[in-house]
Amino acid sequence: GTAGRGTGTLNQLYFEVEINGRDVIYLRNLTTELGRVKVSLQLFGCRTLTMRSRCLFDTAEFQLAVSNPRVIALTAPKAFDPEVVLRAAKVGSKRHAQTIKPPLQWPRTLKVNKQKDLQEGDETEEEEEENQAAADAEQLEDFGPEGKKISAAKKVIHELMPKFAEKVIDLLEDKCFNFSQKTKGLDESLLQATREKEHDEIIAMLNKAVSFVMLDVFLEKLELDNQDLLYTQYPSLVEVFNSIRDDSIDDDEYDDIPRILKKRIDVGGADEEGIYEPLGADARQLRVQTWIMRLCHSIRTVAFLGTDKLDVMAATDGEDEDDGEDEKEVTPQDELSILYEGAGSAELTMWAACRALLAILQELLSRNDTIEEFWARSVATSMQCNVNSSNGKMNLTFVTEKATFFCPFSYGHGVGGSVAIGSASILKEIKRFFEETQVSEVDPLMLVSLLLYHPQALMRLEAFKLGCRILRDPNIALQEAYRTHTQNDMHLQKAMGFQFSVFESLYKRATYTDNHIDMMTGMLKLIQQLCEGHLEPLQEFLGADYTVEELDIFSARLLPGTDDDDEPKAGTSRGKEDEDSDKNKRPNNIVQWTSQMIHMILDSMLEAQNWQASMMGREKQYVLVQQLFNTAAELVQGP
Repeated sequence: GTAGRGTGTLNQLYFEVEINGRDVIYLRNLTTELGRVKVSLQLFGCRTLTMRSRCLFDTAEFQLAVSNPRVIALTAPKAFDPEVVLRAAKVGSKRHAQTIKPPLQWPRTLKVNKQKDLQEGDETEEEEEENQAAADAEQLEDFGPEGKKISAAKKVIHELMPKFAEKVIDLLEDKCFNFSQKTKGLDESLLQATREKEHDEIIAMLNKAVSFVMLDVFLEKLELDNQDLLYTQYPSLVEVFNSIRDDSIDDDEYDDIPRILKKRIDVGGADEEGIYEPLGADARQLRVQTWIMRLCHSIRTVAFLGTDKLDVMAATDGEDEDDGEDEKEVTPQDELSILYEGAGSAELTMWAACRALLAILQELLSRNDTIEEFWARSVATSMQCNVNSSNGKMNLTFVTEKATFFCPFSYGHGVGGSVAIGSASILKEIKRFFEETQVSEVDPLMLVSLLLYHPQALMRLEAFKLGCRILRDPNIALQEAYRTHTQNDMHLQKAMGFQFSVFESLYKRATYTDNHIDMMTGMLKLIQQLCEGHLEPLQEFLGADYTVEELDIFSARLLPGTDDDDEPKAGTSRGKEDEDSDKNKRPNNIVQWTSQMIHMILDSMLEAQNWQASMMGREKQYVLVQQLFNTAAELVQGP
């Protein structure tokens, strides 16, 4: 080491190797190393490799050169015999172990036997303490295969410190967060999913407000002015009405009406309790729906703030390519991990906040078993249900009733959907907010398709979860609304095709994770729910070619498949080549993607069994296969 200028502190030189911009897998103090140091590492799942040196303080005494760096990448292990792959892995593991943590050969330590020493009189108590301290110090010194002593500092860096950090992290997670299911070390997914106590309080407050407003919607659909008329005209529906009212009770208010549905009528200060009175029915509906729309607008704005959208349109435009020379394979834009490569801490914080808001929307669309039981008994079997009568205004379930209330813009686009839930004046007031901010309208149903363009796959996963909540029970108007999502910035078919393509690329390279499978399962569940009820228009929509472009009257390009006398006919040599090339093209609709995904996963499982690979740890793949078959059955089911 070299003394620092005026500090009296010895400088130190360290060399480290970092993978994926986050994990330091090799760290060594080279201060006393004057010669060549050979480093051999074996890495799995490495995307980026960074080598750097650092000192305690900047000086010009040290020079470090990395000579002849070599990287051997095994990208397709299935292309080799298992024995070759196993031998390569063993050799790499052996060299990696020699570099990182050489086999320990403990020296013979000095063991002190106090009783024997006192009897023989060889050592005094002072000498005994000195010998014991020397023995303890020697146990921190190890020897490598060539007899070279390994310093205590290296053992602390590579063995003791990681174990200590793991224990401390597990202890903090257990005592502070009370994780029931956890793994050793940092549980990033559990920490990201952790919400503050105030988060649950906000959800409970909003749930009460939504239930109270749904009482107004309930009476409005029955064309009743007050609940007293309900007892005389619809006595069979009183039970379900009372269950909704019980869910809306705010125990902190003397009149049981949620505070957020009231307005202050006194002129007291902000810190004073004040006097509040309930809002009118229309004002209550407007306030709740405005909150929902503003939540969606906030998520849409913040999620893409300073972030480029996925180029879904370019990846699924269906243009022909020249003999594969310039062909670009569709590669995943990110990993389904908490961190997104290329994103800073500010972006990650904003995206975590957006996922928390998405969780609120999902919770507002959760099922209440008590209300659903009464609803199924009285509403779902009556002529007031739109499933039993074309004149019915009630939905099949209460959660669907809330979904139509939350999606006033989308619900009006579907077959059988009214212009909006509530009066025209309420819808006009909601639209005014978007007009003033000069942005397009958005509701939870639209937000699902919009977030499929986000670069972080966890955000897309939450979008699929929200879509599954909205379409949990069949509703033709909500299902049909997705057929209108064909704009460039909200193209549902192409966004889903892009997800299929990304997963196929990851699966073939064996770089997928359980989170990838979770996202695919969520998307397939949404596809299944889109076709629920044997809806032939939705089945045709998902089976349509999304690569077909509309004809531009200002260009001379023709649509694929149009007749032209100059084009070669099928049966000619060129036509034959075109037919063969068409067979090798990627799928161009969701039905084809689903079928291809089934073949790919089943072939992979069969190949794994031929290799006598264990099926342990593949439970999620079986869940994905089951969902694939359920989705495929719904895509073709019907008359």
